[in-house]
Amino acid sequence: MAEGFHHSARQGESISSLAACHGLTWERIWNHPENEPLRRIRTHHNILQPGDLVFIPTIRPKRESRPSGARHRFIRAGMPERLEIRILDPNGEPLVNQPFRLSHEAGRIEGVLDSEGWLRVRVPPSVGSATLDIGSDGALMRVSLDLGHLNPIADPLGVLQRLANLGYYRGSLEQPDDDEAAAAVRRFRLEQDLPGDHGLDDAVRERLIEVYGS
Repeated sequence: MAEGFHHSARQGESISSLAACHGLTWERIWNHPENEPLRRIRTHHNILQPGDLVFIPTIRPKRESRPSGARHRFIRAGMPERLEIRILDPNGEPLVNQPFRLSHEAGRIEGVLDSEGWLRVRVPPSVGSATLDIGSDGALMRVSLDLGHLNPIADPLGVLQRLANLGYYRGSLEQPDDDEAAAAVRRFRLEQDLPGDHGLDDAVRERLIEVYGS
């Protein structure tokens, strides 16, 4: 029997954040044979549904022989995680070469968006929220980010989260409005040239994965 325990995922948790909490690499958890059922229903290790059962294996101590009287450097594997966000203006055009500041509980990162409006940085997997300022002192935009809170695409809330991040849905995610959600799906179908008007279906989900990336 495998040594470890099962954990019921909570909102905002991911395989990476669980790995950081328990001193493991995300690959050690995700690829464990006990998590094969989870891998069959989740396509990405950092997109979990609250309530997903995750097996956390027991950490295995590793012994290293080093001579005394000298300094030795050990690097922990699996940290940090890569965060990628593309910033668009209200017209859907990328904000390019603009300064940004990403503030979170573990520190602050400053830089410049690239020529296509992308922000690409490394953050600790334990970070659950952050504030992103675009432009000098946030003059152009300020966004609050919930990292690790994206639900699977099979979950209607996961669809709304992606539509909200893409600018199609502007309603509440805590208490979604059915009419606003339906309107967001229609706008997405129209702009993506999806045939018919069948509301939220597999065609919408498949195109969302293409556009959103996961």
